[in-house]
Amino acid sequence: MLTIGALTLVLFCSYSFGGGWNNFIREADVGKELKFPGWTRKYIRYVLPLVIIFILVRGWIGTFS
Repeated sequence: MLTIGALTLVLFCSYSFGGGWNNFIREADVGKELKFPGWTRKYIRYVLPLVIIFILVRGWIGTFS
């Protein structure tokens, strides 16, 4: 269930059907501490969902085989 929640959060924050990337960055960068680097957009949008789906499928295979 954690992987489904993580996938939902990543998709919601990085695509426009959710809050969208600009709204996510505006909210995450509030304050004077570290800011989100620009290169993370492609990583969060393309790589991270694939990693989470891989982990989810591996868990299902381990559970049901």
